Order: sequence, then structure tokens, then C-alpha cells
Amino acid sequence: MKRIVFGALAIGLLVMLAGAAIRPPVQSRLAGTARAERIRNIIVLANPAATLRDFGGDFPDFFAREAEAHGFTWELAAAWVGGESGWDPRAVSPKGAVGLTQVMPVTALVIARGIGDHAYVAPTVVRGRYATLGTLGDARRSLVYGLTYLRWRVDLYGVVPGLRAYNRGDAARTSPWPRDRYAEDIGLRFLALTHRGGEGRGQ
Repeated sequence: MKRIVFGALAIGLLVMLAGAAIRPPVQSRLAGTARAERIRNIIVLANPAATLRDFGGDFPDFFAREAEAHGFTWELAAAWVGGESGWDPRAVSPKGAVGLTQVMPVTALVIARGIGDHAYVAPTVVRGRYATLGTLGDARRSLVYGLTYLRWRVDLYGVVPGLRAYNRGDAARTSPWPRDRYAEDIGLRFLALTHRGGEGRGQ
């Protein structure tokens, strides 16, 4: 019962904070070095195998900039990435979604056209498995693709239905809670990052 109530509150929090966490972008409570360090900690806690090749250099600042450029706070974006891939840039779902933000290759083609990315490289498949991940296997480009598509879904449907549409497809965006716990999970992660001050489920 406690989990049901808490889960409902988590989804309610996403809806109530839509004006703060969704367009227009707002300034994060943490900035600069402190924010970058926190994002690094979130990544490493979620994915101890994270490499400098994927997340080194200015990746935390890049992450925050891209989140805010797409109209999201970095905390909401971090909760969403943690729920999608656990911060694994080479994650592949049973249904074939690829990379940090778990974009389906067919969706990536639509995004590439939408943003004018003529350098997009599709994953290659050999004997029913991905042999290469292409553009979606790059953490930074996957982030841009995922944030772009999430922005499209949220603009079209609103926060919670938009999150569900991103994860399950447009037709499943109205899947009733508690059968669809995806939005609840993102809400709990977001709650952990913004209200508890620790990484917790934000991983």
C-alpha cells in the first residue's frame, strides 16, 4: 500500500512540476563544477564500467546543456536516462532499442531527418544481432537523439503520456497505472534527485 501511494505521488510530482522541469528551461540548483561532479557520480553509481571514452571530458556539462536546450532540467534528464539504459551507452533492449537513450533504429531515421543529421549511421545486423551500433552507440549523439524525440513526445502528449509514448510507443501512452510502471519509475528517480539530494534511484 505504501508503494502504491508513493508511486502515485511520484507521478503526481511529475505532473505538478511540469512547469518547472519542462519548457521553458530553468537554471539548475547546482551549477558548474558541483553539478558536473554530481552527474559523474550518478553515472558511475549506475554503471561502474563507465569509461572515459564515453563519459570523459566535458560530458557532464554537455549533458546538462543538452537537457536544458531541449527544455528539460538535467535532473529529469538524468532520471530518464537512468530508467532507459542504466547509463550504459551500448545497452540493447530485447525489442532492439539501442544506446544510452534506447532509441529504436527506425525511430532514429525519423529523428535524423528531423534534425538534418546527414551523418547518421544505422546499426548493422548480422545473424539477427547487432554487429555495430552506429550513431546510437555514441553516448553524446544518442543523448541528442533521445532528448529530441522525448521533446517531441512531451510537446505532443504532455509529461507523463509523453514519457510513456517514448518508452512504449504512441499507442501505449495511455496505459493505466499500475500496469504501466515506467512513468512511476522515472518519477521516483526524479524525486530522489531533486528532493533527497542524493543519487539514490536517480541512477
